[in-house]
Amino acid sequence: VNNANYMNYLEHGRHQVLKEHKVNFAKLSADAKDLVVTEAQLKYHQSLIPGDKFTVETEMVLKSKIRLSFQQRIKVGDTLCLAHTSTFIVWRYILCNVCACGRARTN
Repeated sequence: VNNANYMNYLEHGRHQVLKEHKVNFAKLSADAKDLVVTEAQLKYHQSLIPGDKFTVETEMVLKSKIRLSFQQRIKVGDTLCLAHTSTFIVWRYILCNVCACGRARTN
């Protein structure tokens, strides 16, 4: 399985956890308050083989009022970890009001 697919599997896992926490993506998008990945570090340990049955384990931690952290693992069975990642996301409407240097715009 191409390693680029892992990011899609992990995104689906993040969406599932947020859905469980009653986050409504359609409403966020309509209000221009989308969640945006700002950082992702993915470490591969072993490849998935076509036909493998796997799970994505996702743990979410609120880092601030606007920043979430996700720790995720792609596993086959209970013990074989194929990849793990640390991902950070923020609310897009906050990003739009911050310049590249990290300070709030004063328009």
